[in-house]
Amino acid sequence: MCIRDRVSTTVCNHEAKLMAEALMINKSLNSLYLDKCKLAFDGAEMLAKGISENGTLRILRMPHNEIESKGAIAIAEALKSNSSLTVLDISSNRIKYEGMKELAIALQFNKGLKELNLNCNGVCDNAAKALASMLNVNRKIVMLSLCWHSIEKKGAKDLILAVKNNEVIKHINAYAHYLLPEVSRVLDKDSRFVFERVAFDCSDLLP
Repeated sequence: MCIRDRVSTTVCNHEAKLMAEALMINKSLNSLYLDKCKLAFDGAEMLAKGISENGTLRILRMPHNEIESKGAIAIAEALKSNSSLTVLDISSNRIKYEGMKELAIALQFNKGLKELNLNCNGVCDNAAKALASMLNVNRKIVMLSLCWHSIEKKGAKDLILAVKNNEVIKHINAYAHYLLPEVSRVLDKDSRFVFERVAFDCSDLLP
């Protein structure tokens, strides 16, 4: 069973609470789509409570909901106890370093998530380092999307090394992050990487 909310529909706190309560007892819903519903932190926190006790939801997509770092922290806490969710899309939610850090910590313990979309948030070099540390431990995630962020040379190095040492991850999409041509040529040999062209030197990663 799948529920897809209409685009640009506002979900009030009462409705978010009802959804959270439904998730706690749900035995059939496996996909939930909440795009542009203006959940914000309160809505994300309520949904997180439902996720923490849910054992059947497999796909949760909630982009463009302005949950920010506080909402991401609530989701992260739920991921520590949830092992059924396999796909999570929290792209375009204004999540900055603190939220990314807590997500990374939670995913060191999570045993279910396979696909994570963090596009268009606030992944800086410090957040990239936290995610890289997670990838050094996590052997469940197979797809990570990090497009359109402010990751620079140091953060890119951390992520590249983590992914190259992770035999499980199949695809990392970092479109709009740039590498020098000689580094791109090396990464081109590893079909898991999807980078765009050139901007900073990671040549010390070359063999």
